[in-house]
Amino acid sequence: MVTIDSTRLDKIIADFAMLIADTGLKNAVIGLSGGIDSALACNLAIKAIGCEHVFTYNMPSATSSQASYEDSALVAKHLGVAFETISIAGIAQAYPNFDLLSAHRKGNICARLRMLMLFDKAVEHDALVIGTGNKSEAMLGYCTWYGDSACSINPLADMYKSQVYQAAKLLGIPEKIINKAPSADLYVGQTDEEDFGYTYKELDRLLDELVENGKSPEEAINAGFDRAFVESVAERMNKYAFKRFLPKCISIDQK
Repeated sequence: MVTIDSTRLDKIIADFAMLIADTGLKNAVIGLSGGIDSALACNLAIKAIGCEHVFTYNMPSATSSQASYEDSALVAKHLGVAFETISIAGIAQAYPNFDLLSAHRKGNICARLRMLMLFDKAVEHDALVIGTGNKSEAMLGYCTWYGDSACSINPLADMYKSQVYQAAKLLGIPEKIINKAPSADLYVGQTDEEDFGYTYKELDRLLDELVENGKSPEEAINAGFDRAFVESVAERMNKYAFKRFLPKCISIDQK
């Protein structure tokens, strides 16, 4: 896995700026969750197009933690970027029998409501919606399709979580944000790594072998990775592969 150093980071920023310029738009909107991914995406957007062109939003649900709001506000203040809070709690509550749904279903609804808000704000500001999902999450399908996975441009799409941390440190993102446990904050007490059953560090080591080096699961096991771990990751990669692509289309075979 390549290391994100200052030279590579400069290229990422330059490519990001070019992608935005190619659309003909000058502004960007980003959902700030208080986590490292959205903090990094926001920082990269500011570097690419300037602080005055970036608009950020925190969109808490009824179960969102106060700490997440405080951390998103900290990031916005640190970066000097426009920041607004829009609660989605009331809108989510209007969904039929919302309180009776599982935490998973509630989380998906809230993720899609947040993206609804961001795309509307994009119209207001004549802007692009900037994605914040990293490659580690994408390979496991750890996202809500057409929720947090929806965006116009995603500067983190080819960065594993380990590389996100490298870039965040280079850009001087606050230590509090870097050191906090990663969480989608979809329900009280949730953390990514507890959901997975393994750490991002362990996951990225394996993904480097399977994805970047093209090894089969059996080859990874023979190289020393735990069989149950490899099989769990491989199963998720296969099961949720559809999330990494546009919807499949049926050809009518016109001639």
